[in-house]
This record gives sequence, C-alpha cells and structure tokens, in this order.
Amino acid sequence: MTITILTITLILFFIAIIFYGYSFMVNPQKNEHNLEMEKCSLCKVRFIKDELILRQVGDSKLFYFCRNCIKSLADELKI
Repeated sequence: MTITILTITLILFFIAIIFYGYSFMVNPQKNEHNLEMEKCSLCKVRFIKDELILRQVGDSKLFYFCRNCIKSLADELKI
C-alpha cells in the first residue's frame, strides 16, 4: 500500500514537472530590455535600437549601424 501511494505521488510529481517545463517552452518570458537590443551589422556589438542607424535594403533586409562604424566609414571615404 505504501509503495502504491509513493508511486502515484512520484508519477504526479513528474507530470507536474513536465507541464511546468512545457509552460516555459510555450510562453518564454521575454526580457523587455533584450527586445530593444540589436547588433550592429559591421562590428556585431549589441546596442539599444535607439542608438543605431537603420537602413533598409529592398522590402525585407534591415541593417543596423552604430555611430562608431558610421564614423569610421566616413573617415575612410574622406581620403
């Protein structure tokens, strides 16, 4: 009798863990700060989107550039 109760408890515990893990997979907690970050297309450093310059090529391709990369490109073109 004791083994049956322990077995049922263990099975219910595993089912609860499975549903708890599944809920994280279905609804991942997104960090708001992480959503506002993007990588510079040249140096690959992450910045807040407001600090980057956005350029769109065609209808779908987006490029983000940081100020340092824009400045270095401008300096190279002034030769």
